[in-house]
Amino acid sequence: MSEQNSDPFDTKLDRIVEQVDAIAHFVGRTVEMQMQTQMKLDETMELNRQTHAKLHRTTDKLDRITDKLDRIADTMQGYQEIAKEQARSTAELIKLVTVLASKAS
Repeated sequence: MSEQNSDPFDTKLDRIVEQVDAIAHFVGRTVEMQMQTQMKLDETMELNRQTHAKLHRTTDKLDRITDKLDRIADTMQGYQEIAKEQARSTAELIKLVTVLASKAS
């Protein structure tokens, strides 16, 4: 009778050992997958850091270009004001020459 009792006990013990082995295998596989995921996350974070740095440099370049364009626009506006003033001066000179020419005749 003790052999009959030990048989079911051994069978149950074998099943428990198999289940523990399966759990250990599952845990090992899970850890391996987590490590792979962490490596991919690290790679992605590095790519994001590089992209952020590149975007920052590009933004700085665009800011410098915008500042330069603003200075050029201001200069062009100044030239436009000078041209308008020269046009007024020219018109007044023409009037003066016309008046002087009419008096001389």
